[in-house]
Amino acid sequence: MGIVASCCKCFGMVPAEPEEPDDSPKKKGKRTESTKQKKPAGASKKTPDDPKEPLVDQEEGEEPVTIENPKGESFDIPFKSLVGRKIKISGVPGSSRFIINLNSKDGRICFHYNPRLGVKKIIRNTMNKTSWGAEVKDLEMAFPFKASELFQTTITIKEDVFAVTIGGQDAFTFPRRIKDDKDPISTLQVKGDVTVKSITFY
Repeated sequence: MGIVASCCKCFGMVPAEPEEPDDSPKKKGKRTESTKQKKPAGASKKTPDDPKEPLVDQEEGEEPVTIENPKGESFDIPFKSLVGRKIKISGVPGSSRFIINLNSKDGRICFHYNPRLGVKKIIRNTMNKTSWGAEVKDLEMAFPFKASELFQTTITIKEDVFAVTIGGQDAFTFPRRIKDDKDPISTLQVKGDVTVKSITFY
């Protein structure tokens, strides 16, 4: 028998040891556990404070972003695709005026949103580098801002307009006058007589 076994080895006839099954816990370990926890395809990404309206489909890494007590005036918009996105701003105005701008990388103001408390007007406009467009200031609701009182306003970026709510009420829409093949909006700017409490991009 020893001679037969020896010959088998010489001619490669001894069967190899069986490989461990793919689902063996020795090889899978943590990998198996993470597979169980994976969300099913198409599952929505939830946050502790989801808005009432469903979020648009998000690309990988594009979770809602909130900045509390922000410093500075300009903030990069953290999304690649902007149609359907919302920007929510909470703050306390002074007695004068403040500005909310959506700007492009090349210096254009794609949306200029300028509440003026002294005259109780909200000016809306665009600026193509050095030239301002036609100003819009009509408002169908009572002027909603009061000095030293907290406000909340949301800008929804749609295909052809910016839709704005103030205090949860529809305030106005403004046409998207500046549109390129690729969305030019890259930053949010908030400045003037206002203390910003939070900004949420979602």
